Amino acid sequence: QLVIFFNEEQGLVSCFITATFSITLTNEGDVDEAEIILFTNTVNGNTTDLTDAVSDIGPDETIIITTQILIDMTVRQDYIVTTDIVGIASGSQNQCSDSF
Repeated sequence: QLVIFFNEEQGLVSCFITATFSITLTNEGDVDEAEIILFTNTVNGNTTDLTDAVSDIGPDETIIITTQILIDMTVRQDYIVTTDIVGIASGSQNQCSDSF
């Protein structure tokens, strides 16, 4: 199986590419008493925990989180990407969650 080659016009060509996903997260709340307790990104069943990347987002702040996967272009397949977020208000057990 040929996975990498070189030619004069294209240079080094590989059957593997890196795809980058960017997730923009905005805290639309007006208090600093809530925290994100879970933030994950799942691609085809492989989950990456990104909670540490968003733990310090304050009121009205926006952050961009990026994550990458390696795609094998020799294999035809679908890619399913899901992001999950769970937050909790300080001093409360009430959780708020979303998945997209």
